[in-house]
Amino acid sequence: MNDCKGYTLIEVLVALVCLSIMTAALFPAFVWFMNESADVKRVKVAQFLLEDAYHEYLSIHELRTETIVGETVYQFNLKESELGAVQLCIHWVNRKGQAYETCRLAKL
Repeated sequence: MNDCKGYTLIEVLVALVCLSIMTAALFPAFVWFMNESADVKRVKVAQFLLEDAYHEYLSIHELRTETIVGETVYQFNLKESELGAVQLCIHWVNRKGQAYETCRLAKL
């Protein structure tokens, strides 16, 4: 009976403790990575919306005020520039409360 080959309860508990410690150490990095990935997605959505608003403005000379995608509100504004050009800008705030802005110059 002493010749059993297998894991003892202590060995299993030690393995579970090691696995728990590694999981606890890696979880914050995983959460950070997911938040950064969501921010990159918001930037790509903003670039797409700005490009769409740019073409819409060139064709009908009207600009929408805001667009909501998921939980993010994207706001558009128009700034007059020198030499008859206008600057289309899009603003949004990420989940951490940081404000972002991307602009594009439109020549009429």
